[in-house]
Amino acid sequence: MSYALELVLGGTWPLVELEVSGNKLGAAGAELVTSTRLPALRALTAGGNEGQGAWAVQLGSAKHLEALEYLDLSARMVGDTSFGPSPDDWVAFARTTALPSLQTLVLRGNDRFEDSATIALANNAALAQLVDLDLAGTGVTMTGLAALAASPHVKPKRIAIPKRLADAVASLPGSAMMTAVN
Repeated sequence: MSYALELVLGGTWPLVELEVSGNKLGAAGAELVTSTRLPALRALTAGGNEGQGAWAVQLGSAKHLEALEYLDLSARMVGDTSFGPSPDDWVAFARTTALPSLQTLVLRGNDRFEDSATIALANNAALAQLVDLDLAGTGVTMTGLAALAASPHVKPKRIAIPKRLADAVASLPGSAMMTAVN
């Protein structure tokens, strides 16, 4: 793990934004970020790290990120399934109650974020404040999008969806909030 990250997180200033994507921080980096008291942290960009599965699981159970409004866990190595979280990791993450202020969630390119995780997210009342959801390039199908459209809890104003679903999504109620993106 990075000594520099330890220094940054151990500082006495109120850290508001942290960008640690594309690093070799692994599970130890995820543990440090999620176990450190960061009461002022509003934005975290942590996509494409080694041990990305640990990042998803750790962030989903974090106890000290209650102010986090923006979370980017986008994949940097699309198609490399040994690198990213498993479908089960994503389901565990989608059931989080640890991010009560989260408004923007970027999961772009995580091809193993599938319908099971999308359904768990749609059923999660703790994510009711989510405004912007980026699912472009994920493994989501019409089943997952239908769950989001019908969700009584999660009602984002904008959802970026996989381009391959652009034509089919027009038939869903609430599809006006969905934008197809590569």
